[in-house]
Amino acid sequence: MSTLRKNYLPKCYKDTIDRIRNELDPFNIWVSVDETTDALGRYVANCLVGKLSEDEPGKSYLLASKQLERTNHETIARFVNQSLEILWSTRVVAEKFLLFVTDGAPYMIKSGRHLKVFYPKIVHVTCLAHALNLVAEKIRYQYEDVDNLISNVKKIFVKAPLRVEMYKEKLKEMPLPPQPILTRWGTWLQAAMFYSEHFDSIKEVVMSFDGSSAVAIQKAQSIMKKPGIKNQLIYVRSNFKIICESITQLEKNGLPLTDSIKIVENVFTSLKKSPGPVAAVALKKLEDVTEKNPGYKFLLELARIFRGEDVPEHDTKMEEIYYKFAPITSCEVERSFSKYKSILVDNRQCFKVENLEQYLVCNVNT
Repeated sequence: MSTLRKNYLPKCYKDTIDRIRNELDPFNIWVSVDETTDALGRYVANCLVGKLSEDEPGKSYLLASKQLERTNHETIARFVNQSLEILWSTRVVAEKFLLFVTDGAPYMIKSGRHLKVFYPKIVHVTCLAHALNLVAEKIRYQYEDVDNLISNVKKIFVKAPLRVEMYKEKLKEMPLPPQPILTRWGTWLQAAMFYSEHFDSIKEVVMSFDGSSAVAIQKAQSIMKKPGIKNQLIYVRSNFKIICESITQLEKNGLPLTDSIKIVENVFTSLKKSPGPVAAVALKKLEDVTEKNPGYKFLLELARIFRGEDVPEHDTKMEEIYYKFAPITSCEVERSFSKYKSILVDNRQCFKVENLEQYLVCNVNT
């Protein structure tokens, strides 16, 4: 294995970078950056690039994956500069770099302001799928009983094959209740939708278990006996299903800007029409996160222009045609982290940092 890394990995890495450079050379580009903490507790940032074309959506490429000493606006801005130098000189990149996509963390927004000094043409947009997930989280905080129900039923079936077997015997055609993963966008709402649809069936199974055998069973049974729990689930399902659907739609690759912005606009419209105080809270949260999104208003106006709508007082620039397929989410970076974690498993943690970066770049771009 060491022979492969010493003799072949650098060549494969160079060939991959050359291919990315040749693919992107004629085009303007978008850049997406995010960071995570790996299995060894290190801060790792990934930088993806893609072309901006008026004719078709561009494929994304993992350009760099670096270990950071700390995560703040300075280290992120420096990382972006160093990553882009892999492709071209700073002078060339300043002309080509038009769109910067990150999450909505304050240090990411600050890094966008710093990068604008070097790349004056960039529009910085924070991930709108992540914004919708923040709205979903806000909804979750309004329903303590629903949240506890989902959490405790999840515990009931974890590492309990006998209970799983009993569940499947009684509900042969129905899968186990979803297990939300907070780092996966919208999964709590999806679980709430499932419980709303199958509440009576799940309740029948849970109430048949011996409450003295586990605290989670006792808690779940207690919540299910509350008179308002079913009504809460129905309300969530009837008013917030669009958020789950919209996150799933935004996670797709290659959406035209008109389509992706329309998905977000539809969520606004639906929340404005939804009755009740929780819908008002969700709408306020969505308004807040989009208001703090530096590039959302610009892309919203641009999408309306592409749809043929009248947008008054818009100072049109020639570069704007290249935003026709501009991404508004950082989903591709999240997928590159999934690849990273599948490589850095427990029995493969002796990678040198530079070898790990080269291996990941080759792997993701294959």
